[in-house]
Amino acid sequence: MAGGVVWSRTGHRDQEPVPGPVDESAAFPDAGKLSFVQVIAHPDDDLYFINPGVQRAIARGSKVTTVLITAGEGDGINVDTDDKKRTDTPVDYAAYSGARHNGHRAAYARMATGSAEAAWRSQAVTLAGGLQAEHSTLVDRPSVSLYFLNLRKRLETPDHPYGGVAELWSGAMDRQETLPVPGSPVGRAQTVSRDQVVEALVDLFGKHVPTVVRTLDPDPEHDAGKSGYVVSDHRDHTATAQFTLRAVATYRDRTGASPAVDHYRGYANRFWPRNQGPGDVAAKAEFIRTYAGADDRACPADDCGDHQLGSDPLRSTHIFSTKLRYEPATDWLVRGADGRLALYVVLAGRVVGWQERTPGRDLWTGPTVIDDGRDGGWMLPCLSATAGRDGRVHLVGLRRTEAGAGGARLDVVHAVREAGAAAFGRWQSLGGPDSGEREQREVGVPAATVDGEGRLHVFVRDYAQGLRTRVERTPGGWDEWEKLGGTLLQDGPTAITTQDGRVEVFVPDKSGVRRWRQEQPGGALTAGEALQTGAVASGRVTVAESGVGDVVVVYRQANTAAVHALRLPAPGGGRPESPVDLGGGDGVGPVAVLWPAGDAVADVVTVRAGVDLAAHGPAAGRGPSAQWPALAGLTVLRGASLALGSDGTPVVAVLGADGRPRVSRFTTDAGADGAGFGPWKSL
Repeated sequence: MAGGVVWSRTGHRDQEPVPGPVDESAAFPDAGKLSFVQVIAHPDDDLYFINPGVQRAIARGSKVTTVLITAGEGDGINVDTDDKKRTDTPVDYAAYSGARHNGHRAAYARMATGSAEAAWRSQAVTLAGGLQAEHSTLVDRPSVSLYFLNLRKRLETPDHPYGGVAELWSGAMDRQETLPVPGSPVGRAQTVSRDQVVEALVDLFGKHVPTVVRTLDPDPEHDAGKSGYVVSDHRDHTATAQFTLRAVATYRDRTGASPAVDHYRGYANRFWPRNQGPGDVAAKAEFIRTYAGADDRACPADDCGDHQLGSDPLRSTHIFSTKLRYEPATDWLVRGADGRLALYVVLAGRVVGWQERTPGRDLWTGPTVIDDGRDGGWMLPCLSATAGRDGRVHLVGLRRTEAGAGGARLDVVHAVREAGAAAFGRWQSLGGPDSGEREQREVGVPAATVDGEGRLHVFVRDYAQGLRTRVERTPGGWDEWEKLGGTLLQDGPTAITTQDGRVEVFVPDKSGVRRWRQEQPGGALTAGEALQTGAVASGRVTVAESGVGDVVVVYRQANTAAVHALRLPAPGGGRPESPVDLGGGDGVGPVAVLWPAGDAVADVVTVRAGVDLAAHGPAAGRGPSAQWPALAGLTVLRGASLALGSDGTPVVAVLGADGRPRVSRFTTDAGADGAGFGPWKSL
C-alpha cells in the first residue's frame, strides 16, 4: 500500500457504534474464513438493498469487499433533492461522484469501527484487461475494502444520447469513459470496453476469492401500477447484475471455484409489504445517514457524502426492505422413497447435491454436480426439490441464458432421478408462462410437489403477477401452462401434497395469503381463497401438515418480521384458529417448518434465520414450546430446510456462507431439557 492516499478527516468526534441487531460478541467460528464480495452500480445500492447483510458480515469478522461499477454522478448537483433552490447550484459531476465515494467510505468505516472518521488508504491498481481502479482499504480493518471503477454516463445531448453501463453491456456502445474524481489516485480518464469490465471483475474475484457474491437484479419486474411496459428498476442495476453473472461464470470456468451468488431487488422493493423489523431498519438508517453526510460531522469542504438524500433516511421507501430477487424456498432437503435424505443447492450457476449413503446415518455422498454444463445457461439461486411415492426425485429451477443485445432467456427447467437410478437425467426445459422478450424474463421462482398419483405439479408467478401451473401427467408428458388466477401476487408460491394425495398451494399477495387446493385427489384446483392471516405476510410462506390432516401456514409479518403461524383445519374440521405469534423479528426470508406429531401449533418445529439461527418447538418439561440454542455458531445463507429422517425425527439443513451444507439431527439427549438439535455435521 505504500504511496497510497490516506483518507481521514481527523479532529471531529467519533460516532458511537450503532445499536442494532448484530451481537458482535456471539460465536461465529467460521466467519473469519468467509469472503463476501458485493458488486453494485452506485455507492448506496449496498446500504439500501443488501444491508443488513454487509453490516453483519463486517461485524462477524469476515472479509468484505465491495466493487462499485459506475461513477454514480447523476445530475452532478450535491444538494437535497427536496430543496427547491438546488438548480441554482452549478453542476459538477466529478465533485458529486467524489462526495458519494467519501460518504461510502464513511459508512463502511462506521460499520467496521464505530467511527465514520476512521482512516482509509487508497491507491490506483491496474486490473486484468487494463482498467485502472481506485482501491480503498480501511486501515484499522484491512479485511474491509472498496474498489471504484467509475464508469460514467454519457451526457444527454442531441448528438450524444444517454449511454452508460447498460449500453456498454448490450453492445450499443463499444467503449465507455471513466470519470476521474477529486483526490483520487486514479487521475486520468480511461476508455474501457465491455470485456475489460468483465476481466476486471474476474481479476477481483481471483484476488479476494469470494465464498459469496452479492449483486443486484438482472431481470427486474415491471411497474404493474402503470399502463404499458415501465421497468421498475434502474438500468445501471440491471446491467451491473449481468456483468457480474458473466464474470462469475468466467471465474468459475477458469478456476473451478463455486461461490454462492445472491441477487437483491432494487427499486421494486417499494411495491411489496415491508419485510424488515424495526431494529434492522434503524441500523440501516444510521449508516445511510452517515453516507449522506447528515450525521453532524463537520465538513468544511461540503463533500462528506451524498447530500441529495437529505437528513432523513426514512423518507426513502427503499430502506424498509431487503429482498432477494429469487425468493428462497425451504424444500431443498428431501427424503426419498428409500428413506435416504438428500439436499440440493445452487452454487455458481450449477446445482450441486449431497445424499445419505444409508438412511439415518451421517455418511453422505457428494458434492455431485447435477448441472454438468452440457445444457448451457446459468442456474439461478432458486430450487424446489420433491420426491414421489414412486421413488422418483424431482428438481425444478430457473435457468438463465444470455441472448443478443444484452437480453436473456429464462425458462423453468426440470431434472428427475428415476427410482433406483444413481444419477439425475439431463435438465429439460418447461419454457415459461409468457413468451414476449420482456415478459418471459419476469417469470417467478418455482414451487413443485408430487401428488398421490405421482403427477408432478409446478407453480410459478407470471408476468401479470398471477399464478400459473404446469402438470406432468405421465413421465415426460406435460400439460400446457394453465392460469389459476390471482392478482398482485408476491413472488414465491409454496406447494404441498396432503396425506390423502391432494395438492394445495399458497401464495401471499399485498393483503394476505391466497390458497388454492384440490377438493379431491386429481381434481381441479379451486380459485384462490383469502386466508385470514391477521397481518400481511412479507414474502414466501411455508406450510406443513399435521398428523390429523390440519395445515399450518408460517409467515413473517410485514413491518415487524415476527413469525406467525396460522392453523387451517382439515376439510370439515371447523373454522381456522387465530394466528399465533412465534416471536422472531430479527431476520428476513421464509421459515422452515415441520409438524411431526401432535395436534397443536405448539407441536410445530420451526427454524428461522436472523442474526443467528433460532429453532423452536415442543420440549418435554418446558411447557408448550422451547428454543434450542444448539444451532448457533454458523454464518448461513438464506433460510434453513427441515425434513423428517428415516426414523421420523426432524433434521435441519443449512447452507453455510462458505458454500458447504450442514445438517443437524433432533435428539432427546441435546440440552439441559433433554431434547433439541444436536451438533452440526459438515458435508
